[in-house]
Amino acid sequence: MLKIGGAAPLNPPLPPQPYRHSCSRRNYFSSNLMASRRLRAFKRWMKSQGIQCSDTLDFIDCPQQGISVGALSDLHEGDVVAKIPKTACLTIKTSGAREMIESAGLDGHLGLSVALMYEKSLAQDSPWAGYLQLLPPQECLPLVWTLGEVDSLLSGTELHKAIKEDKTLMYEDWKENILPLVYSAPQSLNPSSFSVKEYFAARSLIASRSFQIDEYHGFGMVPLADLFLTHTGHLAMLLYFIDMDLQRLIILLI
Repeated sequence: MLKIGGAAPLNPPLPPQPYRHSCSRRNYFSSNLMASRRLRAFKRWMKSQGIQCSDTLDFIDCPQQGISVGALSDLHEGDVVAKIPKTACLTIKTSGAREMIESAGLDGHLGLSVALMYEKSLAQDSPWAGYLQLLPPQECLPLVWTLGEVDSLLSGTELHKAIKEDKTLMYEDWKENILPLVYSAPQSLNPSSFSVKEYFAARSLIASRSFQIDEYHGFGMVPLADLFLTHTGHLAMLLYFIDMDLQRLIILLI
């Protein structure tokens, strides 16, 4: 099964449930009706990148909860949901920051965080602009909470100590690896785009949306596939295999 975010979810996924959107019809724009500007931009971007998706998919843009994916008709086990070229995935290998990241000896989630922050810093100049504009600034995970919120909301739980230790280690990673990189990089980088706040935000997105692609690319952000992981109430059951000739991911429903 596709490995998501590099770690098991804090809570086990809920059993599959019938597709339903959480926005009222007054608050969302269906792809078949009045698709939002950002949704249209994303669809144009997918087409430009050679991403193919099933005609049964229904993209929903909810102002409160962002873009999610449903189905216009029943999907069955083994149905092909999408075909995504590896070149469309945001990884260390495909990012414009690859040389900088590899020269610094960064890899894994740390390296991918730099790649994500770098591409976001380019705004519309990034090859992934059409995809990145769909992402929230961060995911609401404990690692982006303040220490006060961690103490208040997690006190007495097994997560309390673990989250505080993780936040400390992540801060040290940023201070020892990313902060020096910003000022020593051959290209001019905006320090504010690589701040500790942006780093924690990037790590929250990676924790909830990234996939293990293959040995060469490692973890990466997979446009379209990550929409199945959000706003559905449970993790979508996806399986992928690699078309070695065409170097793309084939996403199946299981």
